[in-house]
Amino acid sequence: MDVEATVERGLPAPNIDFMLAALARLAGMRRGASEAIFGIARAAGWLAHALEEYRRRSDIRPRAIYVGVPVGPER
Repeated sequence: MDVEATVERGLPAPNIDFMLAALARLAGMRRGASEAIFGIARAAGWLAHALEEYRRRSDIRPRAIYVGVPVGPER
């Protein structure tokens, strides 16, 4: 299903969850495998960021104030 079809039907656009579910289905994995893959990948990313911060001895994302144009529903 393409993006135009999802808009026509009032559905949300495909995201990472959709792609992981499709991958798990095509690979013949058990139900729920896509959630496990997502969780493992997310945990690996968090650990990589933490290790990087420990090495630098500072936060990777310093606090800042956004001064750009507002986007999204709160606009």
